[in-house]
Amino acid sequence: MTSRGFLPALAVTAVLVSAAGCLPLATPKPGWRPAWSVALGFPGHSPEAMHCRYVTKIAAGGTRIRAELSDPYPSGATTSFHVRSAAIELSTDSTVSATSAGPQFPLTFGSTTGVTVGARAQVTSDPLPLQVSAGQNLIVDLQVDVGDAPTTVMTTEHTLCRALSDGTTTADVPVRWLSGLLVDGPAVRSITALGDSITEGTAVPTGAYQRWTDYLAAAGSDVTNRGVSGGAISRPGLYHSLDGLTRLRSLVTEPGLTDVVIELGTNDLGVGVSPLGVLVALDEALTIGRSHGLATEIATILPKGVGALPQEQARQALNAVLRGSWLTSRSGVLVDLDAALRDRTAPSRLARPSTPGTTCIPTRRETGRSPAPSLLPSNCLFRVDCFLDSMGQSGTRAAAVGSGPAMTALAGRHR
Repeated sequence: MTSRGFLPALAVTAVLVSAAGCLPLATPKPGWRPAWSVALGFPGHSPEAMHCRYVTKIAAGGTRIRAELSDPYPSGATTSFHVRSAAIELSTDSTVSATSAGPQFPLTFGSTTGVTVGARAQVTSDPLPLQVSAGQNLIVDLQVDVGDAPTTVMTTEHTLCRALSDGTTTADVPVRWLSGLLVDGPAVRSITALGDSITEGTAVPTGAYQRWTDYLAAAGSDVTNRGVSGGAISRPGLYHSLDGLTRLRSLVTEPGLTDVVIELGTNDLGVGVSPLGVLVALDEALTIGRSHGLATEIATILPKGVGALPQEQARQALNAVLRGSWLTSRSGVLVDLDAALRDRTAPSRLARPSTPGTTCIPTRRETGRSPAPSLLPSNCLFRVDCFLDSMGQSGTRAAAVGSGPAMTALAGRHR
């Protein structure tokens, strides 16, 4: 068992990506790396002991696995939680039942079955010998006493929690004590995405795996998602989540990480932070990435359809700087999300696909009053491909929208 404290504090026609800075600074090596993660963005408290079962679809395979339990926020007077027991099960789908359908593999912490996780701390289980594969679903089974219960906004994977006192069962709750899974496997490029609701997956159905990180993982990449709805880079998030720099400092210490994609800034601009203020924060983020030998990719800011208002002017000014030498001179790599998804005829708006009631962004998203919007249309998937294709190019290349999915080549570049 190990523990550590948290540190305080595509284009519509084509995307051109420079070769400079596109190769990861950290050379992939065999060993431990993130295979699954979630950002525990908000404090919470559980007034009773719970038995929870979590579906986790891992993005990397290996021969051993470890679980990470985190309490990034103190809550009330307890400022800790105690795990009675933890186990992992192999699963064949994305659903979860109240009882185990197969053998359980118990996790230990310093050779004991239980562990207490203190406020602003993270505990990692002992290595468990278990052969797992990328894309495989695992179920993590936890029994946790009364205490802190950090939460997420979105429930992107199925969960099932039962109160140990009376057996009351609740499905798909956002409470999670589990923050990550590590695997011990071969050398692969390991990417984590630090973002806001665009990355976390606004309105993505639970268990659907339709976030842009899910598409990249399906293409064969080891990519984990640390999106938090309302997240910001220069300040705390809209719903009082930690600022992006503090979140970044905690994740760059993960073993085996080679890349971090930062998709933050729109919420900063939305509350009046200047483009310069966002750039100052991004500059520090790039410094943090370089100090840990990571390739750091920065996404441009998407439009919100606000026309000539100051926020739109600030967005365009910030994106113009990111497209220039400011980013490349700091060894950053551009992911031009704005160029991929904006409306060419009205750059302050997102391009709209042919399916009514949907908006073309890197996840499925509800718009309007449609009670049951369709899944992301195929032309949106092509735009997502171009966004993903702009990461990890080996040289200058055009990625044309409408030319079809670029997943085969993408998977080869990111392995």
